[in-house]
Amino acid sequence: LAAVAAVAAAAAGSAAATFAGWPVLPASLLKSSSLVGGLCLALCPDSLGGLSSAVHPLVVAGYVGVTVNALNLLPIGRLDGGRMSQAFFGPTGGSRLLSAGCLLGLGLASLFADSDLYFFFGLFAALVQGRPEVACQDELTPLQGARTTAAYAAGFFVLAALLPLPAVLDPFPSPFAAALG
Repeated sequence: LAAVAAVAAAAAGSAAATFAGWPVLPASLLKSSSLVGGLCLALCPDSLGGLSSAVHPLVVAGYVGVTVNALNLLPIGRLDGGRMSQAFFGPTGGSRLLSAGCLLGLGLASLFADSDLYFFFGLFAALVQGRPEVACQDELTPLQGARTTAAYAAGFFVLAALLPLPAVLDPFPSPFAAALG
């Protein structure tokens, strides 16, 4: 529910007219999320044209909300995503393997992304949240129907929120990326 509210805030903020005094953010920050960058481009195509953009405060709130919810839904240890993966795969090694893969992905993303957020969140998740969840009362009943759909929808949300906006969809490529190649 909070993720839907964050996406709605980002959409409402990017559709509003520009006023002086709004926060100025680097366009690359908004493009670091496919979901938020895509909404900004769809609702206000000129908003990400320069190196920085004056955006409505709801866009900032929406970006922060989308990012926090997506990080919480990563399938690591005792995070909400870890609980979902344990319910999805059961107490076997599938959820632990997925958790290790996500931690490795966060480590690699911290090396290649232009944000330190992935490094610090991965460190926090590994040190504090990395242990498996306490056993549930009913771990034998597999997920069915709407819960499986919700798990897939949450996975799609995480990918859309944490993967950067593809260069193919970006009408305003970064001048730095153009200089590199």
